[in-house]
Amino acid sequence: MGKEGEGMVVNDEPVGAWAIINWADGENIPEFQPYFISFGQWIDIDDNGMDVEPTHDSLGNKDDLVFYYCPMGEVEVQSLMKECGNDFTVVSYELEYVPNA
Repeated sequence: MGKEGEGMVVNDEPVGAWAIINWADGENIPEFQPYFISFGQWIDIDDNGMDVEPTHDSLGNKDDLVFYYCPMGEVEVQSLMKECGNDFTVVSYELEYVPNA
């Protein structure tokens, strides 16, 4: 579970990672680095099965700040460090334990 820290809930498990990426086309836009990769899931359906406008993912990360979702966690981010057919490759990352709400 989480712990209180400076008014925020600090989780024992990471909620995502801040990543430096390289675009496959060779263009890098430094002012947008690092990008947030969430370990949660994108939520667009409520408990009643109705479509909703997502504001936060399943771990509390603010949806409009999430660049990419890796619900399998750090192991999935590590797989993005190899060329895997995506538009980008993760160069490095730092785990985040507080939702970016």
